[in-house]
Amino acid sequence: MAGSFWNQFRSFQSSSALDELLDRDGVTLDEVIDEEELIQECKALNHRLIEFIATPAHLSSMIDYITVEPTEDSGEKRCFKFPFVTAEVFCCEVGTILEMFFYPENRFLLEKLFQFLHSESLNPTLAGYFSRLVAVLLTNKTKEMLTYFSSNMDALTNLLNHIGTRSIMEVLVRLVTLDDNRFDVEDDKQRLNVFVLDKMVEKLAPNHSSEVHSNVAEALVEILIRGHELANSDRLPNRLQSEETVNKILSYVFSTDTSSLKHGLIVLGHMLSRYISPPKCTTIIDGPGPFISDALSDFPPPPPPSSPPPEEDDDVVMQETVAVPFLTGLAGKLEAFQQVLSSVPSEPVSLPHQTMNQPLGSTRLQVLEFLALLLKANNGTLHQEIARLNLLQTSIDLFFQFEWNDFVHNLVASMISSTLECDSDALKTSLLKQSNLIERLVNAVNVNKQAGSVPRPVRKGYMGHVTKIANALQKAAEANETVKSYLQDPAWLSYVNDELKITNETETSTLGGNKPAAIRDSDDELNRVDFDLRNFGTESRISNYLTSPAFSTDFGDEFDDDADPDYDDDFDVRGGTALNGSEQFFSSLEDRNPNPFTTDSTQYHTDIWVERELVDASNKQHGININNHNNNPFSSNDSSSSSHSDSDWADFSASPVAPSPAAEAAAADISADTEPQPADWNADFSSMPTDHVQPAVTPVSDDDWADFSAAPAVQE
Repeated sequence: MAGSFWNQFRSFQSSSALDELLDRDGVTLDEVIDEEELIQECKALNHRLIEFIATPAHLSSMIDYITVEPTEDSGEKRCFKFPFVTAEVFCCEVGTILEMFFYPENRFLLEKLFQFLHSESLNPTLAGYFSRLVAVLLTNKTKEMLTYFSSNMDALTNLLNHIGTRSIMEVLVRLVTLDDNRFDVEDDKQRLNVFVLDKMVEKLAPNHSSEVHSNVAEALVEILIRGHELANSDRLPNRLQSEETVNKILSYVFSTDTSSLKHGLIVLGHMLSRYISPPKCTTIIDGPGPFISDALSDFPPPPPPSSPPPEEDDDVVMQETVAVPFLTGLAGKLEAFQQVLSSVPSEPVSLPHQTMNQPLGSTRLQVLEFLALLLKANNGTLHQEIARLNLLQTSIDLFFQFEWNDFVHNLVASMISSTLECDSDALKTSLLKQSNLIERLVNAVNVNKQAGSVPRPVRKGYMGHVTKIANALQKAAEANETVKSYLQDPAWLSYVNDELKITNETETSTLGGNKPAAIRDSDDELNRVDFDLRNFGTESRISNYLTSPAFSTDFGDEFDDDADPDYDDDFDVRGGTALNGSEQFFSSLEDRNPNPFTTDSTQYHTDIWVERELVDASNKQHGININNHNNNPFSSNDSSSSSHSDSDWADFSASPVAPSPAAEAAAADISADTEPQPADWNADFSSMPTDHVQPAVTPVSDDDWADFSAAPAVQE
């Protein structure tokens, strides 16, 4: 019954356009792929759609869409839409569709898929679609794919041949870093990993292009990082850091090809970064180089292991045990590094301001950067070999030779810092005695002093690092007697006590000088002031005001001042004094002048209906000072009273009004121009003629029409 119910319920639902398309007879794969709702229905696991796609014929056609380039007469959909939609369908990871690739009768599907790699050059767009399908198969059908690669090593070889294509490189990285603990394929997986890693390292040979070198270096670094996240985290790194692999990489590094050297040192630098000891103290700025450090910054260091850290002694033993094969292989090749640093590029380099006949070159700079990383490993074998070959002396020669190359200065300063912090006295002796560092630093200071004596002097470019190295030496001498014994030269002591001291004081002083004492003291006082509003009573006053009757909108008896005895409506917030209402009113008016034609502030207090001069005269005659609040008729002596009686108003009825001199002069002028008239004289206009006056409007009844017969004719 339940099944019939849902079947009846589905009859009320509107079918999708894809279902209607599948209902048609003779529907083709192109029509289904062209449908807009295909991806949505595939993710919704539409069983009719999945049954339509999961057939060998249709899957073979879909593989053609993502591996075979369209012909010139192919339509736009075949060139763009069909390959893209096909790749999206495979990325929906529908189990029924993916299982079809591994049925024995469908073995041709995988063979057809990997035939894409038989071409010498790959279409990058189709390579991306191919890589997406292979990645989906590796993730969802791991055991089946490992079994396929184990029995078809040619497929792996073809993948490695196209490692110069980035999408193919990503497939190889995914293959090597697969987690194989879920399946019983450990032996097959290890054999595949060894094969792939060895072939990848061989791709660093000089006979390959720089694109191949770049992708191989990135793939190896990515494998080193991801390898520590796997269950057997030491297998992949140990394979790459074996003495055999390191010697093979170093053989490519010291070939005549610059690209092999650059990318080979990037791989070795990441291996070496795992054994770099953290600095004991920060003596100078540890500046990175432009090649290896920038490349390694794209890859984060491997995460710490999940197991608890071992004891300190065990940690040292474990680190030395793992690092010895790798570092021993590097120590045996240090003589080749010395030869590279001593060689000079044959071709000059043209710069905007000069032409360098003996430039540093990118090769020597990369080797110098790798040596700076090598010194941080704090390995006794490496330190002894570096001291024997005088690599520090060669590096210091480059420091002073290229006085404007800040990369060299940073790297050499980092090498000196690592040497001062290491435990090898032999290496420190090589730095301070064989390299003659102290004397060279003093000479550099004297040379810079001579360069500053000419007009418009230019300071030597390495002087900033000379100061930092000198401070690092002084700091190291405080903790190490070996270093201190080499810093007793009188010229060095004179430099430290005079010029170095002045330079340090100048560089550590506040820009613009210190603050004056008065400002500094006032700032200290302000810092001790508590600006809490409650200290001033403002919070309580605002609260009283908000709760007072004066803030109410109810015009009732609440306006009685006795309703809230704590509310002080006479408090003057400007001066902090209590004033009555009238005094506040007149105090605010005294500061304003509403008359723009006068500056006399007393005019504001007069009656606006009385002529100005008469009122002032009347006030003066009766001795009333309107600026005095005690004589003000509008003022009340009782600040708590809010009403006035009629008797409070001043009576001016009995006071004679004395005209002002200006009014008397104006009246005299008017009298001089007119004849004198009796007191009871009134104007009489009865004798004036009115015949010439025409009525303004002629009365017209409601029934009359306007008559224009008498109007003059208009001249055309």
